[in-house]
Amino acid sequence: MIRAKQAKIGTALLYTHENVITHSFHLARLETLANLTSLTEFQQKTGLADFYWRVLFFQPPGEKITLAQALAKADGYVFFMHGWNGSHRIWEKLPFHLTEKHKNIVCFNLDVNGSGMSPFINPNPRPEHCTPAALMTAESVQNTNPTPDSQ
Repeated sequence: MIRAKQAKIGTALLYTHENVITHSFHLARLETLANLTSLTEFQQKTGLADFYWRVLFFQPPGEKITLAQALAKADGYVFFMHGWNGSHRIWEKLPFHLTEKHKNIVCFNLDVNGSGMSPFINPNPRPEHCTPAALMTAESVQNTNPTPDSQ
């Protein structure tokens, strides 16, 4: 059963399920960055102060599965992306339902460039930082073996 509880933001609900594991990531908080020598280089490439995403996967009752194990055994991956001026929160319930019903997929729920918890450094970003190609650049520098901020 999926449960909802009120989050800090008055209009947002945080969904939970006893067998759906959620990890949240802030790229700026990770200890190492894949293919980059520093957070500064990431920020210069993307114009982002940070990049946020959540990962959801099913954990069978009585088992302990790590994110790395879930990624390795997944039959597929689903990426939830919102429109401009939105945030990952518009998809909160759907990834939980999908992960609960399709136990061998991993869902990624992310904030696109300049939205939600992936803010631009400059309030007036350069146009090349606001394109779909810029979003792909930000996604491509995610750590391949990240450590989650929270569960």
